[in-house]
Amino acid sequence: MYRSFAILLCLVPATAAAQGLPEGFSPPRLLEAPSAVYPQVDLQNRIEGDVELDLLLDEAGQVREVTVTSSPSLTLAQAAIDAAMQFRFAPAREQGEPVPCIIHYRTKFRLPPRPAWALTSTATLPATTATRADAGYDVLVRGQSLPRAASDWTFELGVTRTAPKAGGSGAELMKKAPGFYISQHSGEGKAHQIFVRGFDAIHGQDTEITVSGLPVNEVSNIHAQGYADLHFVIPEVVRSLHIQEGTYDPRQGDFAVAGSLDFDLGLTERGVLVRGTAGQYGLLRTLIAWGPEGEPEETFVAAELAKGDGFGPARAWNRASVLGQVLFPLSSQLAIRILATSYAGRFDAAGVVRDADVESGKIDFYGTYDPDQGGASTRHAALLEARYRDGAVAAGLSAYGMLRGLRLRQNFTGFLVSPEGDRTEQLHDAFTVGGQGHYQKKLFDKRLSLEVGAIWRHDQIDQSQRRLRTIDGAPQAQDGQGADALRDDVSAELSVTELGLYGEAKLRAGDLTVRGGLRGEAQAIRIFDRLANLGLGDRREAFGYQVAPKLSVEWRVVPGLSLFGSYGKGFRSPQALSLQQGERSTFTSVHSGELGARILPVEGLIVSAAAFTTYVDADLVFDPTTGRTQLFGPTRRLGGALVVEAQPFDGFSATGSATYSHGVHADTGDQIPFVPQLVLRGDLRYQRPLTEIEGLPVSVFGDLGLSFLGPRPLPFQELGDSVFLTELGVGLGVGPVDVSVEIDNLFGSRWKDGQFVFASNFDPGAAASLVPAQHSTAGRPFTAQGTITVHY
Repeated sequence: MYRSFAILLCLVPATAAAQGLPEGFSPPRLLEAPSAVYPQVDLQNRIEGDVELDLLLDEAGQVREVTVTSSPSLTLAQAAIDAAMQFRFAPAREQGEPVPCIIHYRTKFRLPPRPAWALTSTATLPATTATRADAGYDVLVRGQSLPRAASDWTFELGVTRTAPKAGGSGAELMKKAPGFYISQHSGEGKAHQIFVRGFDAIHGQDTEITVSGLPVNEVSNIHAQGYADLHFVIPEVVRSLHIQEGTYDPRQGDFAVAGSLDFDLGLTERGVLVRGTAGQYGLLRTLIAWGPEGEPEETFVAAELAKGDGFGPARAWNRASVLGQVLFPLSSQLAIRILATSYAGRFDAAGVVRDADVESGKIDFYGTYDPDQGGASTRHAALLEARYRDGAVAAGLSAYGMLRGLRLRQNFTGFLVSPEGDRTEQLHDAFTVGGQGHYQKKLFDKRLSLEVGAIWRHDQIDQSQRRLRTIDGAPQAQDGQGADALRDDVSAELSVTELGLYGEAKLRAGDLTVRGGLRGEAQAIRIFDRLANLGLGDRREAFGYQVAPKLSVEWRVVPGLSLFGSYGKGFRSPQALSLQQGERSTFTSVHSGELGARILPVEGLIVSAAAFTTYVDADLVFDPTTGRTQLFGPTRRLGGALVVEAQPFDGFSATGSATYSHGVHADTGDQIPFVPQLVLRGDLRYQRPLTEIEGLPVSVFGDLGLSFLGPRPLPFQELGDSVFLTELGVGLGVGPVDVSVEIDNLFGSRWKDGQFVFASNFDPGAAASLVPAQHSTAGRPFTAQGTITVHY
């Protein structure tokens, strides 16, 4: 929940009311305003609207009486009254003396946005009612989406008063998602490695990710299937994060194997936001964002420039990102949304070091064997969406276009394969167009809801992988064939077209809600493999489809206690280059089941618990020797998750989660490598007004993040290290200016971000050994920064 405030105009005695504020009169000023709670009955019945209130304040600024002047429902009115009675104001003054006063207050209740894989935010249209001349404060209360499973969460974010730690991008917000852990072992610019619910999702292969309607996962990426780079997302304009673990929603599509994440964009603070950060290791970050007053939160523009020298050799990085969005209300039923983004980044990577070399002192823990690793990444995208809502009918249609570029240089094995070095260069350029639409209708007094939808997407891809000489970075030649025959491992053009349909019915009968649906998806692939047939090339085509049933049941046992049962089939599309002529494009299938509960024992506390199982018929794992993902085989997982959300008092919120999963190869019983069994996360946030200085409010604020990662199973029956990290931010606000300090890795832990076991040889003069050894990449050390933020 969040709020935006308009200018206060106070209603004063009748002699002044007709002429405006009299000379010597100063209106009251809001100091503290707890959020209203969106009533569950109104969320269930899809009721939204504005509650108009008149508040009588006494000489101390306390609310003595609340009068409702209009409301769409009695329960919304009561929720607004309950919140208003807790407001605290600095009193109105006349000639310096406190006086009683009446102000007008409007609370806007808005239904929650839909996740982007279902066409973003179609449930919410901007209010079109005119602002009254005596309007005081406006406050927006957005209800959270009703969960369809115990592991379905929405976290409201908005502009955090502390800045992203260590110059982090929007990808860092994934840390707040229950059960998620992200790793950045190959440079500040490459897509993060994602661990979730017992999956090593590599760079996105098992997690469907969308940003306000834009799909992020890339099909048939040269580095990893489902590659999802979120560095273009500016954290301050992500207003909510919707996490749906599991595969229980027919609107979830390709890559929804472990679950789906949706980043909903919007600037929750109107006006101009300017933020500057400077810190250790050459960190500089500048942000400018603008949300025009009087416009919906979805209308904004933001720009970010950031750079850093890195905490060791070969770790420098730079990035620039622009995000803009406009929502045009054409009527009370129809709105148009336009989103555009442009991003470019460049980064160095230190790569892996052998643990034995670190222990012997041959190389520093933060050192590198090959300082010329790293890469560059670009993304340019635009989306156009139309939304329609009229009573029991909601519909939407969107189309998007995207240009992506990626270059990666990496060397995991040194000189194991070639005496000239094992450095490879991967190039991936893609042009993507696509869209989606849906139609939903509620029947029988909204007890029955029917929805149908469609998606389409086409990717045109050019990709290659080439071996480079470590000494000068020049392309290697084929053995004995001269420099004109370059050592290319991959060189191909791909054309991938996806078409999907889904349908769902939701029936609510008393305390029981049943959702059931089906999703079908087809994929047509054309391949031109330039290296096939001894370099003469080969053209081939493949086609495949997937049908995925979904079912979920919710039983509201008593008020505050709901039980859930869910089953769903998910899928992941294949790497196009692996397919042969006429082959059926075989989707990876996952079957997932879950039993869980959600409890609201007291106001301000939510506890969710779930037990789950998944089966994947063809899992993938990362192979360092090739620098790409390889087939691992069928896998199964058993696990459980616990999430606690608490707001014990105004200004303080806490979220804690614990996820355990045991994953093994379904045939051999071997543990799935690299996947931690236990992931713990805690987030605390606090802000509180203190006093006033020269009429300016003074407040303190802070946040604390705690992460724990259990030991990661490694190949050859070895085990990685546990990881415990702490992030801290504290600050002081005076009027429109905030000054804060942020620290990453508060206790200066020396930890390994990535851990691997494979054979390598980083001594070009030594005989190569095929004995596997432990390798690691260094995690970020203690990193401090200072930030100044100005709102106006």
